[in-house]
Amino acid sequence: MNKRIKKNKAETPWSSIGDVLPSVLGSIVRAKRARPKNIDNIWRAIVSPQYINYTKVERIKNDTLYVKVSSGAIFAELAMIGTDDILAKLKKQGNFPQIKRVVYRR
Repeated sequence: MNKRIKKNKAETPWSSIGDVLPSVLGSIVRAKRARPKNIDNIWRAIVSPQYINYTKVERIKNDTLYVKVSSGAIFAELAMIGTDDILAKLKKQGNFPQIKRVVYRR
């Protein structure tokens, strides 16, 4: 005779989601608040128009600007072009003089 063993609710992987979810949501909210509001407009002003639809500023952390790139081809182009021109335009805008590095993420 096969006995069916019932798992205790505490042993299921979903039992602790209620404990994890508030901390995850809290980190998302903190990250959104840390992101400057006008950075999108500045990004659109300094980046070439051909890249605007494929890039989005994720965040600024310390002296680094993180940019999300949605296309692999655009990612390769931006990586080859370099960031000196973008950094010069950012400094010319004057709003974010602390940015010294741009990181493209796929």
